[in-house]
Amino acid sequence: MKSHLHIYCDKKSLDQFIHLLGDANEGLRSLAGEIILDKGGTAALPRLIENLREGNTYQRRGLAALITRIGNSNTLEKIIPLLRDNDREIKKTAITIIGEIGGSKATMHIASLVGADDYWVRKKAVEALAKIRDPKSLDSLLAQLEREKDPKIKSDIISTLGEIGDAQTARRILPHINNEDMVLRQQVVDAVEKIADAGIVSDVIAIMKDAEVNTRRAAVEILDKVRDPNAIHMLLKALQDGDWWVREIATDALVELRSGGLNKKVVELFKSEEENVRRSAVEYFVRSPDRDALDGLTGLLKDSDWWVREKCVQALGKLGDEKAIEPILELAEDPDVRLAVPAAFGEIGGGKAVMYLHDFMEDPDRSFRLASLKALGVIKSKVSLPHIKNMVRDEDGSIRKDRKSVV
Repeated sequence: MKSHLHIYCDKKSLDQFIHLLGDANEGLRSLAGEIILDKGGTAALPRLIENLREGNTYQRRGLAALITRIGNSNTLEKIIPLLRDNDREIKKTAITIIGEIGGSKATMHIASLVGADDYWVRKKAVEALAKIRDPKSLDSLLAQLEREKDPKIKSDIISTLGEIGDAQTARRILPHINNEDMVLRQQVVDAVEKIADAGIVSDVIAIMKDAEVNTRRAAVEILDKVRDPNAIHMLLKALQDGDWWVREIATDALVELRSGGLNKKVVELFKSEEENVRRSAVEYFVRSPDRDALDGLTGLLKDSDWWVREKCVQALGKLGDEKAIEPILELAEDPDVRLAVPAAFGEIGGGKAVMYLHDFMEDPDRSFRLASLKALGVIKSKVSLPHIKNMVRDEDGSIRKDRKSVV
């Protein structure tokens, strides 16, 4: 079919093929477009532009696609006047074409429309600037960000700023993290993380004083990504926040920073009367083991909160210090945390840990026996082989099966 239609396409019949761009049949529209490009080329541009005012939505979209493919900076001179057209659809089509062609002249004319009264014109203008990616549009976008009421357009502006902005732009975007719209808040976080530098820390810290929990969460997330030592003070404060997610992100950020003197400051939090603060402080040392925390962690093994006790066992196990074995052993009778004890001994290793694990394999609790078996598998001590093989007589089938993988 294409070859037959090619025969009929010349300058005189070009308008007929342009008309086919508005046909309801998608295949025919696509075929007409290919033939216009093939037979008309750049010579067809004037007729394509003239027909933008004619036809239906299909035709305008087809014309815009063709003009974009064969047009250049000189084509803009013919399209720019359409930005002043009273017809919204013509104006939107012109914005799309100009955005695709791009260039500094395109930026100048599209940027003037981001504050248009018409919603769809504003939206198209922002989308076009996102394609052009010209830093010269920053001032217009930032100005509209302050005025914009529609959350979708506001989100698009922030996303675009995150792609083409700089550190100063990040500071201008940051206040919008207070927005009640969850999606928009995350958009701010994502954009700021892409373009911010360490200079943003002071601004984020100021925002973290906000009483709204979602704002604190978002602010700490930015600090986690920036990871500047100057943020330590506020991250330590966030470690004591009433919201668990703020504490979680702060813990992640502090683990990554590992700045000098930080560990001692976290150990100080062991004394907090708030169990959530003690939990976060201990969790920090589970992820970032430090021998300076040995005494403090040992002291918390008697904490009133079972979660703190369990995490202390884990943290002490990761230290790999045999000094922790005897204190941890006392929790082998603690019903709330005893299952963490064998794993800790497996990480510490050594003859003393192996000896106690052998004893644990006689425990009536099958879960405790299984945990002990797995711990011996981590240590891989030859003296344990007879004890492990002896588990073939264990009353629990899963233990008999698992001991084969340990031997």
